[in-house]
Amino acid sequence: MMSRARIVSMETNAQLNQPFHVKIRNGFYIHTMKGKLTQKEDSKYMLDIGLRAEKESQVLLHTSKGLEPVIELTSLNSTIGVQIAKPVDIGGMRTTNSDFNKPLHKVSQNITVNVVRVSDVNIADRSETEMKK
Repeated sequence: MMSRARIVSMETNAQLNQPFHVKIRNGFYIHTMKGKLTQKEDSKYMLDIGLRAEKESQVLLHTSKGLEPVIELTSLNSTIGVQIAKPVDIGGMRTTNSDFNKPLHKVSQNITVNVVRVSDVNIADRSETEMKK
């Protein structure tokens, strides 16, 4: 029996020439995104981005620290050209996984970058919770 697909979303506000870093935990998964948005002399925007997905498997290894789970790792590092208000798909995957003693589930990861100017974002559309972050 297949359970529902997991959906993971990460969003960050990146300032020009300032590094950014986001890390979230979702069940056995840890998703990390880091990078830097720069502008070249010809006014083109470039995004250096690193994405990492770690999953603690149910397999345990004996180490000097005791029993520790095996970590499954998927990562992506890239530099891409981006434009204001034009989303860019930079990767993704679709798999079917099974965690120990749990039903199969679909995992879908799409990596999309969207660069917007702060002046183009309607602050009134944000909830109070998002504003407090």
